[in-house]
Amino acid sequence: MIAGFWFLGGFNLPVGANKAWGYMIVLYLLGAVSMTIVDHWIGNLDRSNLRAMYIILGILACGGGLMYLHILKEREAIIHPAG
Repeated sequence: MIAGFWFLGGFNLPVGANKAWGYMIVLYLLGAVSMTIVDHWIGNLDRSNLRAMYIILGILACGGGLMYLHILKEREAIIHPAG
């Protein structure tokens, strides 16, 4: 999952990297951690697992990070055209 993000160029910071690029990386990585690692039980007698909620929130965060990556790459292409 993180390798796919690297393949899409998520970790290739532009020369004038700004805070937005860092926020995008943090958003994607937090979503990946939420989807794969976090497991949370609530309640004492009738315990419930919130794993499904964390998976859904992780998918949304990763999707948001990928959309943010696309937006930042398009903005970089407008500001600094290749060529």
